[in-house]
Amino acid sequence: MQIMRGQVAATLSSLRAAEQLSDAANGKAQEAAERMESIFAGILVKEMGRTLPQGFFGEGPGSDVFSGWMEKHLGEELGRSGALQLAERIRFDLGQEPPATEVAQ
Repeated sequence: MQIMRGQVAATLSSLRAAEQLSDAANGKAQEAAERMESIFAGILVKEMGRTLPQGFFGEGPGSDVFSGWMEKHLGEELGRSGALQLAERIRFDLGQEPPATEVAQ
């Protein structure tokens, strides 16, 4: 009886440790996916600005600084909001749970 209790306790302990590792991996995958989406969104904003004859802020002094700031922050916000819905797909490709759109089908 004592041996069984010990085995059960060891098994529960192992399961808890595995669950914690899984949660940590999911958190890192989510963070990586969101970061990737932010970087990609920043690149999209930068390329959109290049299509404008004078950029987002014209060609005056400091326009490159303001453009860089806007690209960075707008990209981060687009990534954080999930507007492009890339983070879900990236997480799925990293072996995490499938995107919500695929689960519903």
